[in-house]
Amino acid sequence: MAGVLVCSSVAALGAVRFTTGEYVFKGPVAAGARRCLVQLGATAISGGSSNGTYLGANAPSTFSGNLVDLQKNGTSQFKVTGSGVVTTTGAITAPTLHSTTATLNGDGAVGAPAYSFSKDTNTGIYRIGDDQVGIGTNGALMLKVDTGGVTSSGWVAAGGDKVVLQATGITMDPTASLKLPSNPPAAANSAGSTGQIAWDENSIYICTTGGVEGEAVWKKVAIATWQ
Repeated sequence: MAGVLVCSSVAALGAVRFTTGEYVFKGPVAAGARRCLVQLGATAISGGSSNGTYLGANAPSTFSGNLVDLQKNGTSQFKVTGSGVVTTTGAITAPTLHSTTATLNGDGAVGAPAYSFSKDTNTGIYRIGDDQVGIGTNGALMLKVDTGGVTSSGWVAAGGDKVVLQATGITMDPTASLKLPSNPPAAANSAGSTGQIAWDENSIYICTTGGVEGEAVWKKVAIATWQ
């Protein structure tokens, strides 16, 4: 069979049997034409719009092939497996993509994150490793999140103030100020962590030896009146 196949209704076409060979379907279809149903099993297809273009495939549970396999020069370009998995060799363009369960992506990399943007492909989110997520900008890691917390490669801005927290200390924007909570220890051996700082209106307190209540060591220095 080669030529034009036009179907204005399901009943008008009836059953067509295909044997080995090449089949070409082409030609105009009238507006409001009925849907085209491809039945691969014994069960008829139901549903779908009575107008417009509608392609359906109904296969039995024992079917093991692909429901759709669009190829170019013998190479699959778009495929739908019998279990509903969609594979394409190119990009899928859509205004909005919806998923009712999970969306699984590849890891990506700092310079080509798995979640990025068409106008900025080296900026986005990617998987660094097990239980590690990175946010990169301009191909560089700027924020890392793992089971130990959050690590920033640059300034952390909060309310306009900029602070960098590192193991070696705190770097601040010269225009910002450091604000510590008061919460002074009740006694010299109150529970605390080494390096913890607190204050009240009379003194500044520093925990020099961390520990539980009764074991920690706090020291203090008096705050002088401004002269």
